[in-house]
Amino acid sequence: MTPAEFRAAHGDPQSWCGAEVDEYLVACDGIGAIRARLERTAAYIDAHPGATSAEILAVFKGGAL
Repeated sequence: MTPAEFRAAHGDPQSWCGAEVDEYLVACDGIGAIRARLERTAAYIDAHPGATSAEILAVFKGGAL
């Protein structure tokens, strides 16, 4: 769940309990990990213009080619 989806589902953050705040922060941390994966994949594509879809997907999933 993205932070925006979480907020839509849980409403006003001022009414959240501690567990909801923790869950929201976990969702926010996940966005950073996805951004890092996308940046790593984009760098791979730039360095390997002839890369296949399978190779690009492997890099996105965390494989090192």
